[in-house]
Amino acid sequence: MHPGIKLKILTIDKDVEPDDAIDLTIRLLPLTTDRKNAWLMAKETVFPVCSRAYLAESPPLNDVSDLLNHKLLSYEDPNRRRINWPEFYAALQMTSKSIEPTVVFNDYQLVLQAAMAGEGIAIGWSMTNIFLLEQGQLCRPLPVEVTTQNGFYVLAQPGKMLRKHVRTLVDWLLKQSQALR
Repeated sequence: MHPGIKLKILTIDKDVEPDDAIDLTIRLLPLTTDRKNAWLMAKETVFPVCSRAYLAESPPLNDVSDLLNHKLLSYEDPNRRRINWPEFYAALQMTSKSIEPTVVFNDYQLVLQAAMAGEGIAIGWSMTNIFLLEQGQLCRPLPVEVTTQNGFYVLAQPGKMLRKHVRTLVDWLLKQSQALR
């Protein structure tokens, strides 16, 4: 849609601030943020995801309490705090001391690859899983979800005027993520 705009996309294992070398970042912040040059892309909504192959070969999964009988994949990173299985369960007002992950990864892409390979059930974020769900690479085995008090924001330097191509990118990102707000 915007062939004149060139992108350089970097993923790193910690949150960084936009500066003169980095025009935009995408980060999880509280929905109550009053930061300047911060645009909400998506509320943080999470739910279980897995492959259809995993469901076909696993114990029945009819209710959230059945998760206790399944292989749970988890993402844990000390630099990026995200909801885990015990917190997900608690947010649904379920109580269990035994809901613990079977496998823990420090990279969410590895979690998704394991889930797509049929290794277990992962926590999926609506913003990062929408295309995998639409393409059938993952499915939602239960109709439950949790929306936290956080959201994914596009951030630019606070108070700095955006260059035209940066504003175009912000507008495009917000248009693409409109359904997730």
